[in-house]
Amino acid sequence: MRAVAGEVMTANPDRVDGCDSVHHVARVMRTRLVASLPVCDENGDLRGMIALRDVAARLSSETDPASAGTAACLATPPRLTLQTNDPVDDELHRTMARLRLWSIPVLDGSRLVGVVSYSHVPAGPCADAAQQVLPIQLPRRPAIRPISS
Repeated sequence: MRAVAGEVMTANPDRVDGCDSVHHVARVMRTRLVASLPVCDENGDLRGMIALRDVAARLSSETDPASAGTAACLATPPRLTLQTNDPVDDELHRTMARLRLWSIPVLDGSRLVGVVSYSHVPAGPCADAAQQVLPIQLPRRPAIRPISS
């Protein structure tokens, strides 16, 4: 039986309102340690996604903090969304890798209900075989020795 987005998603994800200031968005991102957030309207409908790089660029270019704008100004349409009954399978894993997406908003109609992260999506048998053939080797760290005087 194939999993569906509604079964594997993180429900009620962190989000910001379109009217929230860019400074507020930056604080939420820093507190939650996330690189992107969904932007929703007052009804919980997804209006777009806002990325940390866009927030950082806006804040670094503004001399007056009050003129940095709102989340709605920086929100961009999501590259991909899922409905709660959409399959979460190897094909989705490949699509996320190709598009370089770490998370995908899950909608019930147009209302944001969750997020599926890359780690929620099964990689399939091909990925398991690749891990066995090509194990990741981390380089050894050199020993740190105190400098003698």
